[in-house]
Amino acid sequence: MPKVSVVIPAYNCERFISTAIESVLNQSYKDYEIIIVDDGSTDKTAEVIKQYSENIIYIYQSNGGPSKARNTGVFNARGQYIAFLDQDDAWLPDKLKMQVSLLEENKDVRLAYTDTYILDDKSFANHNAQNKRSFQIRCPHRGEVLQDLFLDNFISTSSVMVYKECFKKVGMFDLFLPPIADYDRWLRIAALYKVDYIDKPLVKFRDHSACFRRDTILVATNVIKTLNGIIADYPVIKNMIGDKVNKRLSQFYVILGKLYLTKGSFKKALYNFSVSFKLTKSLFLPFSILFSFLGDYIKSIFRYIKLKIRKQK
Repeated sequence: MPKVSVVIPAYNCERFISTAIESVLNQSYKDYEIIIVDDGSTDKTAEVIKQYSENIIYIYQSNGGPSKARNTGVFNARGQYIAFLDQDDAWLPDKLKMQVSLLEENKDVRLAYTDTYILDDKSFANHNAQNKRSFQIRCPHRGEVLQDLFLDNFISTSSVMVYKECFKKVGMFDLFLPPIADYDRWLRIAALYKVDYIDKPLVKFRDHSACFRRDTILVATNVIKTLNGIIADYPVIKNMIGDKVNKRLSQFYVILGKLYLTKGSFKKALYNFSVSFKLTKSLFLPFSILFSFLGDYIKSIFRYIKLKIRKQK
């Protein structure tokens, strides 16, 4: 029975999946199994995966999103530890070795994550070049990290190794929290167990921020749902960080309000702004809203005034 189960959810990723698979096959640590859950791909993903059929467990299911695919992978995993890898990311060769060692040496730790390179497509392919365009996440949060994680989502899913037994305690990935169901699970695990961090970039994360921005309303809405769920299930968080709880929530209600404002949904915008104000009673909020609504107009006035002043000189 393998020590580690590597779970890779896959959907229409014929361009990337080989890189992900090969980064696992090139690991210095070899006691693992690879489970790829094909979430109803309609491109040539399945054909690419078949090239590695001797090395992987391939599961096909109808499309249900990455959370459903991860759940299927966890359910079928035989390993003591689960390591998640997204279809378009990759690992550096010692990733599994270092995390297994960390978990074996620290029995009270149940989740380990690592530093991460964040790269665009071009840099991803040439990450060893001297002119690489990347930066590293520096988040050395260790031990009881619930309060820190509540205030900032610093765990990259492709960097996580976690005990399989944790999912029996906190439950599986929530199908109704796309695309941040992973953040929700890490919070719930952090509420019950210690977490540790390897201060070395062992993951190459492919940055698709432009695509991510298309779903900003969904993201902000589900972050709010996630944070409210944690507050309800683990009210001790309020004792830990006090007013910062409401401040964190307020920030996302403001974000959501601004997003609705840009779409002309004034009623929804007003609702979210009012909730934000009730949470913090911040006098800054009305000015923030006003600037969001009149920002371009105000900027044009300032530009006009500057131009007038220059002409008078």
